[in-house]
Amino acid sequence: YIRPLKSALNNPLLDIFGIKWIIARENIWKNQLPDKFLSKKINEGYLLENLKSFPRVFICHNLDFEKVDNCFLKKASILKYSATEISILAHATEFSYLILTDLYYPGWKAEVDGKEVRVIKAGLGFRAVPVGQGTHKIDFVFSPVDFKIGLVLTLSGFIMIFAVLALRKNVKKI
Repeated sequence: YIRPLKSALNNPLLDIFGIKWIIARENIWKNQLPDKFLSKKINEGYLLENLKSFPRVFICHNLDFEKVDNCFLKKASILKYSATEISILAHATEFSYLILTDLYYPGWKAEVDGKEVRVIKAGLGFRAVPVGQGTHKIDFVFSPVDFKIGLVLTLSGFIMIFAVLALRKNVKKI
C-alpha cells in the first residue's frame, strides 16, 4: 500500500498540473514521503505541500516542458484572470512558448503585444503561444464561434417570434 502511494507522489504529473496541496486523513506514507513534499498536521488529517509544483503560467524553450530544464517557471505572471479573459506578462530570453496550464479549447484566441497569434495545444492539453525574445503582454480571450452562431440564431428566433406576434395582432384588428 505504501509503495504505490510513494510512486504516485513522485509522479511528475503532480508537478506539471500544478498540484500544490494534497489532503490526507492519516499518515499513510510512514516516513517515506518524497523530498519534494512537506507534511503538516491539521485538525483530523495531514496537509502535504508539493514544493516542486509548476505555476499556472510559465515560459519554456520548446513544447517538451515535462523536462523542467527547458522551462523558466518564474518568468511569467498573471495580471488578470477571469472566465473569459486572461492577461499575462512574460519575459523570454530567446524564442520560447508561454504555457498556460488551463485546458486547451478551440474557442480561445490570443494576442502577443496586440498581434493575434495561434493558440497551440501543448503537452497534456494545455494552452501555449509562441513568444519572441523580450518582455511581452499576452492576452487570451474566450470567443468561440459556436457561441456566436448560437447567439445569432437565438436573436433571429426572438425577432421572428415578435414579428409573428405583431402580424397576428395587426391581422386581428382588420
